[in-house]
Amino acid sequence: MLMKKVFSVKFFGLSFFIITAILLYTTCARTIDTFPQSEGYEYFPLAVGDFRIFDKTDSTIDNSRPNALVSFIKIKEEITEKFIDLAGDTTYRIERYSCAACASPYDPNWKLDSVWTAKLAASATNGIYNRAIRAENNRIFVKLIFPLKNGTSWNGNQLYGTENNKQEYRMGALGKPYLTFPETVTVVQNADTAYNLQKHERRIEVYAKNIGLAYKDNMYWEFDCTNGCVGRKKIIFGKRTVLKLTAFGRR
Repeated sequence: MLMKKVFSVKFFGLSFFIITAILLYTTCARTIDTFPQSEGYEYFPLAVGDFRIFDKTDSTIDNSRPNALVSFIKIKEEITEKFIDLAGDTTYRIERYSCAACASPYDPNWKLDSVWTAKLAASATNGIYNRAIRAENNRIFVKLIFPLKNGTSWNGNQLYGTENNKQEYRMGALGKPYLTFPETVTVVQNADTAYNLQKHERRIEVYAKNIGLAYKDNMYWEFDCTNGCVGRKKIIFGKRTVLKLTAFGRR
């Protein structure tokens, strides 16, 4: 098997600026017209052979336990093939693996967990690719809307379910750094959910330029309101799942 370079996230920031400097030096003679304005597709790259490895941490708080229950596992996503779906779009098969402590994408201890898909979907009116779509555990989500723009909002569940489970997504922090990634975009996935004194839910995803999903944080808390909620933040039940990208590359 041909093995290609695996990028560790902790070195990515330095590598990015070195590569950028080289590209600017070698292409300075080109005109601006050579590079059309980006729609933002580079924040949702899709190519057969691409893989990403995440640290996944699950935390559960229950008032029946004295301490939070925390579990840790590694997740690998790898694009293994592409095909044309019934809508006529090029769709990519994503195989998701789990492992307790695999250090390499080529470790034989990775176990296949599930199969998801992803694609860029074209508008029926003008044929322009305007949506990034992922099917996760048989649920279809519109992850991004193109062109990327701060403040853009949409129903992330528009292809799944009914009006009753409509979920407003909102885009922000476009081009801003996040963790070690120099250029990212953040999507708040429950932007229409008002703060509730009895419970609080937050879901965000962060996409890095030329990499894809780099960080994901899903959090849900329920508070003790036995003697009133105002000013009280005692959690009686809560769950949080965090994914952090640790490595990426291409076979």
